[in-house]
Amino acid sequence: LASRNIQRSREHGMPSYRDFQKYCQDLFGVQSEFASLITELRLKAVYGAKGFIKGIDLWVGGLSEKRIEGSNLSPTLSCIIGKTFADLRNGDRFYWKNPGVFTKSQRASLSNIKLSKVICNN
Repeated sequence: LASRNIQRSREHGMPSYRDFQKYCQDLFGVQSEFASLITELRLKAVYGAKGFIKGIDLWVGGLSEKRIEGSNLSPTLSCIIGKTFADLRNGDRFYWKNPGVFTKSQRASLSNIKLSKVICNN
């Protein structure tokens, strides 16, 4: 799986881990660091000194970061996934919280409905 993820990102021209790290830091102020000095040394051995600065694959770099407390994700991967879901939600013209889809009273009524209630009613 690891080699397929790395290959897929290279084939699709994905930016490097460092590029995404900088993007998340500039956009959201996300701070990230590798899980340990040993991890950093191993990455330097695999990618070389020059590749370590610019060429780390996103998937490898993201998995090598310290995890956010209470999460299985690292800061950079969390930033990417969160941004993706926010963009999907905000780009959906029928998203129920967008203006013009429902009236204020309809949105208030919808916000009180739980998925469990919908399932039980059907």
